[in-house]
Amino acid sequence: MITLPNIIKKQRTFFQTDTTRDLNYRLSQLTKLEQAIRFYEEELTNAFWQDLQ
Repeated sequence: MITLPNIIKKQRTFFQTDTTRDLNYRLSQLTKLEQAIRFYEEELTNAFWQDLQ
């Protein structure tokens, strides 16, 4: 079962591996983030505007 405590535990365990310190890993994650933002750009924009109203 997916629960918030389980997600936090997995993230802490992963962070302790020092994988996130590697520059190539960071660049890869930023590229994935950019792709997700571009893919969901319209939905994100609509949600932002709804929040502002």
